[in-house]
Amino acid sequence: MATINEMVKGLRQRILPLEYIVGEYFCALEPPVMVDIGTDRQAWRYESPGIDHYCLLKLSKVVSTMNASIELVIKNYNYEICVLMRTILEDVSHIDYILDINDDPTKDELCKSIIQRYFSDSDRSVGEIVYGYLKQSSVHDYVGDALDSRIADHFPEEKLERPASQHMRYLYSAFSNYVHGRYPEIMDIFGGNPMRFNTNGLPVEKKYQESIDIIETYLDALDNVSSSILLKRKSSRVALENPEVEAWWRRKFAD
Repeated sequence: MATINEMVKGLRQRILPLEYIVGEYFCALEPPVMVDIGTDRQAWRYESPGIDHYCLLKLSKVVSTMNASIELVIKNYNYEICVLMRTILEDVSHIDYILDINDDPTKDELCKSIIQRYFSDSDRSVGEIVYGYLKQSSVHDYVGDALDSRIADHFPEEKLERPASQHMRYLYSAFSNYVHGRYPEIMDIFGGNPMRFNTNGLPVEKKYQESIDIIETYLDALDNVSSSILLKRKSSRVALENPEVEAWWRRKFAD
């Protein structure tokens, strides 16, 4: 059986090509510029952001969050990993949604509106935040229906137990329980010898493999959404010139 260090090393190796994709994608776009925010500070912002910038920002965030989750594995912070997985679920679904509606000519104005509202939320000095640029229920419905259609096209004999949108809602709600500190989820950090609330990570024997399994599952999701970006966004394909990314791509589509 692999040791903790060996498993963590394997997780880090899996995410490395995705870090290269983020780096190459960034280099393919116009860089952000330093702008004045309010009267006393400056910050990096894009001058003319669009779909590519949206995908890059979201992908950068989920890769960073996954790296943080891998670090938490070392001390078995299972609860905190589940909190981070909820944000990964959300951001991955948003990338999928934007890529899908951008392919739909009937959704052109909706896509433009979402991107405009997202990037209009750029100034924290005024103390205002643009809320409601995207409804998660709409994301689950649209992405889920698109996934069901693709499964039906490629695997017509496959009988789904429930629609993909319903499965997406279930996972989102399950991980949201950790974000909101629900009773059963918090009690998962209790135990050990002596019995106590484990505020410095769980004992190795408790939920360690579960943490590894969760991260590996959502690394698959990151692989898939990164592939979608490379397939659908021309600007991102420069990443395939990177040997690490090319090898990852060949492995993923070997079959």
